[in-house]
Amino acid sequence: GSAGTVQLAGDYNLPGPGILTAGSLVLGNPVDPGSNGSIGTQPIHIDSGASLTFCRSDSPTITNTLSGAGTLNLTGSNDGTNSESKFTLAADNSGFSGVISVSNGFLPVKTPQDIGSAAVSMTGRLLLFVEYSTLSNPNHPAPTGAWAHVSASTGNLTLMDATLAGPIQLGGGTTTWIYSRDDWPSGPVIRNSITGPISESGGS
Repeated sequence: GSAGTVQLAGDYNLPGPGILTAGSLVLGNPVDPGSNGSIGTQPIHIDSGASLTFCRSDSPTITNTLSGAGTLNLTGSNDGTNSESKFTLAADNSGFSGVISVSNGFLPVKTPQDIGSAAVSMTGRLLLFVEYSTLSNPNHPAPTGAWAHVSASTGNLTLMDATLAGPIQLGGGTTTWIYSRDDWPSGPVIRNSITGPISESGGS
């Protein structure tokens, strides 16, 4: 039979390294994300065709080292408030080459190792905040909403001393705010750039 989905609503500690060869492992509640849904700190390999999903409304720090060519889903809350779901990938995920799919979430990136060579796909109320890094990852933002502050200060794609060198494909029928932010502690010097190709399928 086909591979299925396993959902774990609480917080768990995987006793050793994990391998997802098929199917989906969902941590937390995908319908109404809350503050639970984790699997400890052990490394996790995600094969192509398999997926690992974190469903959270708070700001979890994910310390698992990720590898493989599968899909990492980060599902946040879209409850109408101005409190974003911030997913921090804190391990060296250089071995991850699959897809990072973010829905209604804030993904900060401070080093290229945070996201490996994975393509980044984002939908809903979204923010990709890249600091002090050059990223060659393909990026597909398709925002359908924003937090109240987005258009004024942070954007859907925000750069601070950063370069997006990979291809960017804007989502159809959506508007993506791109914000260039200075490194304010050292003064108003903006050192941001987008050098990769930009395409669109009806976006702007």
